[in-house]
Parts: sequence; structure tokens; C-alpha cells
Amino acid sequence: MTDSEDERVARGLRAQFAALAERRAAGAELIGWKIGLNLPAIQRQLGITRPVLGHLTTASLIEPNSTHAIADGVHVGVEPEVAIHLGAAGAIDALGAAIEIIDLDPAIDELEAILAGNVFHRGLVLGAAVADFDVRDLATLETAVSRNGAVAERARFADTGEDPAAAVRLIADRLALVGEELQEGQVIIAGSLTPIVFVEPGDSVEVDLGSLGTLALNVAWPPPSEYAPPERRGR
Repeated sequence: MTDSEDERVARGLRAQFAALAERRAAGAELIGWKIGLNLPAIQRQLGITRPVLGHLTTASLIEPNSTHAIADGVHVGVEPEVAIHLGAAGAIDALGAAIEIIDLDPAIDELEAILAGNVFHRGLVLGAAVADFDVRDLATLETAVSRNGAVAERARFADTGEDPAAAVRLIADRLALVGEELQEGQVIIAGSLTPIVFVEPGDSVEVDLGSLGTLALNVAWPPPSEYAPPERRGR
């Protein structure tokens, strides 16, 4: 008898939460959650019917307009996402813009391993919360990702976005599998609105989410003192 989807997801989440506990013990603070594996084709490949979740902590938070070093990455890219800021009882308090930086390692291709590795999460650039944004305006929201001044990907939220209320329910359902709950003040990034835009050192990236804001990030090699020899960069 094969395991159910919930059983497989729960096993992967328990491994992920063990790693999260280590990060928190080292001083990182949990700030929220990410929706991952939201493409139906990927879900079919992995034998699931709904997206999964990863966690977000202060350890991976990157300031807007700053420089992020990627020499240790395998296949690093950026994704434009809507950030959902939660109030009491899981209510949506505000929306905002976000960039998720992911490191897509093709060697990790099993569901439980992907979950244990925090669903390829590498970093998060978080914009300001827009408290007066009307969720109904998402119907006309457009996003664009520019790389080195040229638009690399563009999409309409109506075509690719996830209803914020449905995103909150999904995260709550997945957390319930391992006895966890959403908390006031947490943030959910609701899945990429465009295909991944892969980046290389020297690139500059800008994500325009219309009235939710614009975020920018520079990509670089680390300073020589922080550079890892090539044999340590492979994973």
C-alpha cells in the first residue's frame, strides 16, 4: 500500500521543521511561509494535487536594493510574488510585493527531500505592506521582472496568481498536518507569478508589482575573503 499525499507531505515537513528548529536555536526568527511547487505539471510529476509550503526566517531576509552573493548556488533565480501580511486569526491584514530567491538543484527531485530542503528557498526581499490595497484590484494587477534593464518576464495576476484567501487556507491546511498553526504578524508569499528568471553574478534585477510596489536586487560574487573554493560550491 502506498502512502497518501498527506502522509508524504507530513514526513517532508517534519524534516523541514527539524531544520527550522536548528535555525531558530541559532538565533533566526520565523517570519512566515512560502507556497511552493504551485505548477500543476510539477505537482503531477511529484504525485501531489496541491502546492506545499516552506518557511521564511530572518536568516534569509535580504534588504531591498542590496547585493546578494550567489557563488555557492547551483541554479539561482528570482520569482516575483505577492506577500500576504496576516492579522489576528489568520485574517489578511495587508498585501505587498516580494522577491523570492530560489536555488533550483536538479539533483533534489523527490518530494520529501524537496520539503526537507525548504523547497529550494534561498532568500527573500520583502516590500512594505500596503494596508489600503483592495484585494479586488488584483484582477487588473500586472507584474514585470527586469534583468539588467530589459523585461525578462511579464504576467497578469488574473492569469497566474493565487487568490490570497485560498493561499492562506492552503498554508493552514498544510501546517495542520504537523500540528502547527498560522500566527498573527506572519507573512505568506503566495507563489511565483512568472516563470523563474535565472540570474548570474553581475546582474541587477527589478520586480514591478504595480500598486503593490517595486523591488530591486543586485547579484554578485562574494568578497574574496568569503569566497568558497570551487570544490566546496558543488552540491
